Amino acid sequence: MVIQIRIDDRLIHGQVALLWTKALDTKGVIVANDNAATNEAVKATLKMACPKTQKLLVKTVDDAVRVINDPRGKDMRIFALTNNVVDALKLVRECP
Repeated sequence: MVIQIRIDDRLIHGQVALLWTKALDTKGVIVANDNAATNEAVKATLKMACPKTQKLLVKTVDDAVRVINDPRGKDMRIFALTNNVVDALKLVRECP
């Protein structure tokens, strides 16, 4: 279940990694961004920025919608990140 969606062109950074994940008591972070999902250098950088206490998924926006809607994750508190309003709106419209 997505607890919060944040739009930030930096995606994961110190404030997101340390403050938001603790304040929201999340167990997972999903980055919904087509570029990050297909660029290995960006994906590696995001993995380094994410705390070890969080499960990180870097997915295209369409794949993120599928993951969020998967019933196996319904009890997991997820923090969703994207870098633009269009992608965030797609998550809001396609995920309950």
